[in-house]
Amino acid sequence: MKKRTRHRLATIKFKKNSNTITKDSYKALKAIAEILREKPEMRLKIIGHTDNVGDQEHHKNLSLKRSESIRNFLMVRQKIKNNRLECVGMGHAEPIESNDTESGRAANRRVEFEVIK
Repeated sequence: MKKRTRHRLATIKFKKNSNTITKDSYKALKAIAEILREKPEMRLKIIGHTDNVGDQEHHKNLSLKRSESIRNFLMVRQKIKNNRLECVGMGHAEPIESNDTESGRAANRRVEFEVIK
C-alpha cells in the first residue's frame, strides 16, 4: 500500500500555547477550502503537532484542539462538510527538526494535511 503524503503549510499559525488561529493564517485556510470545493470527493486528515517543551499530555490535547480549530474554521467559515475532515493530535511524537533549538521547536509546531480520499 502506498504511504499517503502529508503537506505542511508554514503559514498556518496559532496564538502561543493556544488553539486560536491567527488571522494571517486565514488566506492559506481559504485556499485549502477552495481546493476542497473543486474536488468534492476529497477528504482530509488534519494533523496537529507541537514541540516538546512542557507536559506530554498537554501537548497531545493542544495538538488535537488545533486540528479541530482548523476543521471548525473550514466547516463554519468555508462551509466544508464535517465528514470530509478528520482530526488527529500527535503532540510532540513526530518532530521534523531537533527540539534543541528555538528554530527547530518552531518547525515542530505545525499542522499537516493528508489527503485520505
